[in-house]
Amino acid sequence: MIDNEERIKTAIEIMQEIDKIVLIEDSGKRDYELKKLKDKTFEYSQSTVCEKSELEFPLTNKSFKWFSIAKMVLFPKL
Repeated sequence: MIDNEERIKTAIEIMQEIDKIVLIEDSGKRDYELKKLKDKTFEYSQSTVCEKSELEFPLTNKSFKWFSIAKMVLFPKL
């Protein structure tokens, strides 16, 4: 959990840096600053806020209630 919070805080800091950089009028200096920031952001763009297993959809899980879902989608007012 702490790891996720750190990644979120770092992502916010990076977004704030990007906001400052895009305000630079000199395109050469802006490009230079963005390139410097690229290495820092690459590390954080490779990780997600949650674990991969949390993103998996349990299509074969026996407790998954397919009939109830189909009924709710096909007949929403029942």
